[in-house]
Amino acid sequence: MRNFSLKAAKDFIKLELVAAGQADSTLVTRDIAARKHEAAAGEMWIALRAELVERKIDAEIWCRRNLGVSLRSMEHRAFLHRHWDIFLAARKQGLQEQHGLVHAMALIRHRLNIAKAERKPFHLVAPSHWSVARIADPHSTVAKPDLPVAPIALSKAVTLWQAGFDAALPLVPQNSVDLAIVDPPYFIRRSDWTTADYYLAKNGKKPRFDAVWDKFDGIGDYKGFSETWINGVLRTLKDTGSMFISGTFHNIGIINYVLQEMDVPIIGDIIWLKRSARPSLSTRRLRSTHETILWVAKCEKYRFNYYDVRDAAYAGDPLKKVDTQLGSVWTIEPVTKFRSEVTGHPAQKPLALYRRMLDMCGVEGGVVLDPMAGSGTTAVAAVLRGMKAILIEHDPAYCDLIRKRIAAESRTSVVAGDR
Repeated sequence: MRNFSLKAAKDFIKLELVAAGQADSTLVTRDIAARKHEAAAGEMWIALRAELVERKIDAEIWCRRNLGVSLRSMEHRAFLHRHWDIFLAARKQGLQEQHGLVHAMALIRHRLNIAKAERKPFHLVAPSHWSVARIADPHSTVAKPDLPVAPIALSKAVTLWQAGFDAALPLVPQNSVDLAIVDPPYFIRRSDWTTADYYLAKNGKKPRFDAVWDKFDGIGDYKGFSETWINGVLRTLKDTGSMFISGTFHNIGIINYVLQEMDVPIIGDIIWLKRSARPSLSTRRLRSTHETILWVAKCEKYRFNYYDVRDAAYAGDPLKKVDTQLGSVWTIEPVTKFRSEVTGHPAQKPLALYRRMLDMCGVEGGVVLDPMAGSGTTAVAAVLRGMKAILIEHDPAYCDLIRKRIAAESRTSVVAGDR
């Protein structure tokens, strides 16, 4: 066995990750200083991983217990170390094309993610002109997602990134967000088509939820996915910031486990009671009439507008009366009961639900973040609360839906004299 100290390697990597986080706090140094530290951590991780294999130690468990990050996260940094010259070339090209350092970082992150996901050699594309919408890769026939070159201002209060959260979240300034609302994939594992779906379709009904973005290889894949977006969101939150995470029995337990493993404070859970939920088609299951929402804080300094929600009365909720403490069970009808809100998104939440979250932890003039924006309900609630919204959504169809919805909301506000 080689003379290799796991403790020394761990301490070195931790120092480099801390240094990267400090350098990442400003846009000026983000592209080079932070990545230098990450690449150094990646170099040490390559040697450390080989030692773990020799000692028959599970690398995933070791990473979580000793570094507080996932194996996937460290593999990404190792990949960056191996391709440091390509990173520098991307940065140089970005400067030459006058797209700025952020654009160069978007390119390198995009290429690293694609190459790692496809297990293919890394190629730096050098076109004569960088499109702000898409950078084509002549070495692959696989369609590539749009790059988050720059956010799109949909209104004075709403900004949209048409990109994946893993690419756009690092571009959101650190400690700049007051509240995050996250509605992640449900991780519903079922066969592609069942008898129940057949009879639903035969009778002109909509088949059960079966979205492409809800597909994962297994629990390990979903767990790694959750670690990535949780870390990304926490970085953007202020010390007074909170995060609300929606889920069902399929995924909320996994997310709860990840949060506790990461020592993220869970302030409580909310039961969203849906009295008019659709009936169950099975005689062997309970009718699903609720979802769970985890209330998470970045630290113990979190904001809670206790008196605002204590003094409020919410229409249609018999459990909440004026001058009574807000409880953990909220009676709010699903969006299908509010025809004016229906957009066609399969997992759309009612506006009343999001407005209550903002009443709890929002602040006038503050910023709310939604890294998986879907139909854009977070933005509508934020505007009504007098807050700004940052939305991240990868699907072009949903981005178009968000644009139309925010445009309609802006016209309504102008007519009503709100602006």
